[in-house]
Amino acid sequence: MAEHSDGNPAAALRELLGQAVRRLDASSRTRHLYAVLTATYESTATQEAVARKLDLSYGTYRRYLSRAVDEVRETMWRWQVRAHIRAEQGARVPPRGAGGAAKSLAAESVARR
Repeated sequence: MAEHSDGNPAAALRELLGQAVRRLDASSRTRHLYAVLTATYESTATQEAVARKLDLSYGTYRRYLSRAVDEVRETMWRWQVRAHIRAEQGARVPPRGAGGAAKSLAAESVARR
């Protein structure tokens, strides 16, 4: 894994993951997914308790949680692909909205190949 400018690959990944999660909150189409994802991972409660807190049936909660994880994964995948393409073309600019950590991740990923 590539390292962030401070030399910490975990910090780089954490930064990118946080940006991908926050993108869910930026759209009315995915805001409910953001609520489910953050309530789940910022809590020590069981998933059943989180579903009750959000006033969702457990099945709906699980469906939203699955969609939220898929959205975050797809966002990060798109950033990685764009960064890889840009790195191959010699451009050292990060994917839209990904910040400097994505640039570092892509550059090192290409350099290792």
